[in-house]
Amino acid sequence: MVEKAWEFGRILRAKKAALAPGFDWYPYDSMANAAHLDALCEGGLEALAATIRGQLVADIGCADGDFAFFLESLGARVHAFDHPKANHNSMRGVRAMKQALGSNVEIHRVDIDAGFTLPAERYKLIFFLGTLYHVRNPLRILETLAAHAELCILSTRVARRLPNGVDIEDSPVGYLLGADELNADDSNFWIFSPAGLRRLLERTYWKVGRWCSVGDTAASDPVSHRDERAYVLARSTFGAADVELLSGWHAPEGAGWRWTERRFSVRCPVPEDARTARLHVDFYLAPEFVEVRKSITVRCEPGPLETFDSPGAHRLTVNLLPLENDGEVVFTLDQWLAPEPGDGRERGIIVSAMKVEHG
Repeated sequence: MVEKAWEFGRILRAKKAALAPGFDWYPYDSMANAAHLDALCEGGLEALAATIRGQLVADIGCADGDFAFFLESLGARVHAFDHPKANHNSMRGVRAMKQALGSNVEIHRVDIDAGFTLPAERYKLIFFLGTLYHVRNPLRILETLAAHAELCILSTRVARRLPNGVDIEDSPVGYLLGADELNADDSNFWIFSPAGLRRLLERTYWKVGRWCSVGDTAASDPVSHRDERAYVLARSTFGAADVELLSGWHAPEGAGWRWTERRFSVRCPVPEDARTARLHVDFYLAPEFVEVRKSITVRCEPGPLETFDSPGAHRLTVNLLPLENDGEVVFTLDQWLAPEPGDGRERGIIVSAMKVEHG
């Protein structure tokens, strides 16, 4: 599959050479990411291709679209994003290649630093490669992406030392570059330490799954030739998505909480060697249940039957072992809010977080 990616890159370079469009192409090899993604993903690029085949994915910071077009060749439906002011050739390259390839990739102009929305409600996977250290507002951007995607693969420059040699590898910090401090390029802003990048992802509703580093992994710093890149595969936890949501869920609201229907279900990841495993469900009970219905009973299969008679925040804990039905857990409520004018949804409880704890 890596060889297939390199061959695809050769085809793209040949087409670019033949076009001679009168502008400069993006000068870096986007397809070089393929080898690093092969190392990052469990099962390599073959597994990644199987995950995205037939799915909607996004390429944020697409440059000339090389990687977006490769994803399309693997069977994905692709939205490619960039902004003319930040793009090397004002996005003329990606549009020229779309036409030359007869591609169905959708190209979108978006300034992710200015606050943005995405055209689709949900993406299977968002690729955010080589872009994070070029943005001013990484917290807001990553949180927005978490609200729209199940998975994210990102790469960015990281640093284990400050320019003065101070060790920051295990400190959750970021270095704010001065104008032209890195490669005489004032579009560079934040270089995080490895611990800082992990903290950034955690605070923006991402759970790090796999991580690999390339380059100078011993003494990287933000401004010199000691360049280190982190490649990260993360799963969104926005909207109680630390588990796989199945049926009975409404779209996330606010900071990620979700209304359920009267019956809702999840699938919980539990390692095969786990000795203990529990699912913690943090939820909010609306005052209407207590004022009108006095209480609500939650039935869990497998698990307990519990009744709650006070409004506000609650936690329900479910023992997951022994694992049955491929880890599926089904909840049923004896009370719920029926659809009403202005809100046609069937509403149960408000879930703020679902976390699996195992040992």
